[in-house]
Amino acid sequence: MAEVPGRKQKEADQYWVSFGAGDKNIVAGLRLEQVRILVYRVITKSFQPLGITPEQAIILVEVHNSSAPMTPTRLGKIIRRDAAAISRILSRMQKNGTILLMKDLEYKNLIRIELTPKGTEICEGVEKIIKSQHAVLFKVLSETEVDSFLVMLEKINKVASDVLRHMKFKSDL
Repeated sequence: MAEVPGRKQKEADQYWVSFGAGDKNIVAGLRLEQVRILVYRVITKSFQPLGITPEQAIILVEVHNSSAPMTPTRLGKIIRRDAAAISRILSRMQKNGTILLMKDLEYKNLIRIELTPKGTEICEGVEKIIKSQHAVLFKVLSETEVDSFLVMLEKINKVASDVLRHMKFKSDL
């Protein structure tokens, strides 16, 4: 945001990126990323007392709420991480005692993710923190604005998924 002569800028106004100022799509994309990073930092600090990261929190909640047994592949699709990243996160979680990685008895090459009692206990704290933080973060929006925001995010999500699916990478050539 450009500085307006004679007006003292609010601190938050000073820190928007200047790149793409003439293109609303660029500005919207960059601001979305800046806000995502800031919200991520708020959530990260909120989870520090539980000793987990936001990714670990999402994993705990997804495993807890899943009606079907959770697998690393399914989890990767939900939280949009590749297999290597999921493997690293799950390995850390198993070491800290929040999950168990169990070989499926029927399908030997399949791994199931289960919560430990510690993981279940932390999961309850996660849900409380998420609800309270998001209530604070979204209190500036009306219910209608939140609904509209969700519709917009879903539209952007669909387009980004389609674009990514059709992109060519060096490894694809």
